[in-house]
Amino acid sequence: MSFSHFTRSPKSTTLSRISACGSWYLTVPRPGEHPGGEDILTEPLYPPSLQVVSHRIEAVFLRRPNKYLGIVDLDGTETEAFIPNPGRMKELMVPGRRVLLRPAPEHGKRRTRYDLIAVHYRRRMVCIDSGVPNRFLKVLLQKGRVPEVRGWRLIRPEVAWGASRFDFLLGRGDKRCLVEAKCCTLVVNGVARFPDAPTVRGTRHLKELIEARRAGYRSVVLILVQGVGAVRFRPNRETDPDFADMFDKALDAGVEIHARKLRFSRLRMVLDEALPVGRI
Repeated sequence: MSFSHFTRSPKSTTLSRISACGSWYLTVPRPGEHPGGEDILTEPLYPPSLQVVSHRIEAVFLRRPNKYLGIVDLDGTETEAFIPNPGRMKELMVPGRRVLLRPAPEHGKRRTRYDLIAVHYRRRMVCIDSGVPNRFLKVLLQKGRVPEVRGWRLIRPEVAWGASRFDFLLGRGDKRCLVEAKCCTLVVNGVARFPDAPTVRGTRHLKELIEARRAGYRSVVLILVQGVGAVRFRPNRETDPDFADMFDKALDAGVEIHARKLRFSRLRMVLDEALPVGRI
C-alpha cells in the first residue's frame, strides 16, 4: 500500500492521509477538550477506534453493594462510583482489582461523582460501560465502517418494532434492516458467552427479530465481545436456557448473528476481529 502525501487541517489537530484506496483521518482532541463521538480513528494502518476518556483516574475496587453501585479506594478514600452495566461480571468485579474511573458530568444531580468504566483483568483493561459500545457502533454505522452491514445507511437509532425497541434501523434502497447490539464480557476457556445473567429482554428481542425477518426485514444481532481471550462465541445455555433456545430458533429463521471483538487500549475503544458464532 502506498501513500502519496499527508495534510494537516489548520483549524484543528486533524491528520489526513490520502492513499490509493481513499481518504482516512485521525482526529485528536485539543488539550482539555472533552472526548466526543466524532473522535474516531479510521485509517488503513489501524482499526477504527473511539476515545472513551481523556485521562486516567485509577482506583482499587472494594465491593459492589448493588448492581449499579461500586465502592472503590481512590487515593486512600472509600468512594462511591456508578457501575454502568447491570450484568453480574463476577469474573471482573473482584475486590483488589484495579479499575478506571470517569468523572460524572458536572450538570445534573448525582449521588456519585464517578463512573466505573473499566476493570483490569488478565493484564489489560476491560471496558464495562455498556453504553460505550453502542455509541461507538453508532459512529461506525454513520461512517459505513461495520463490515457486517457494509452498504447499508443508518436511518435512525432506537427504533420501535413490535413490543421492543432496537438499537438501529438501517436502509438500502427500499430495504430495511433492524440491528440489535449485545455487550459480552464473559469469556470461559476462550469462549465468549452471553448472557451472564438471565435476560427476558434479550430473549424477547430475538423473538421479535424472527418476526421482523418474516415480515421482510433483514434482522441482525451484533455481539460485541469485550472480554479477554475470546476465540469464538456461543450462547450461555447454562445461565439462560430460554435465551439459548430462542438463539437457535433465530438462526434457523434467518436472523444473522455476528460476534466481533472490541478491546480497550490507551483509553480508546478499538474495533477488532470477527469471531465464529456457534450454538454450543
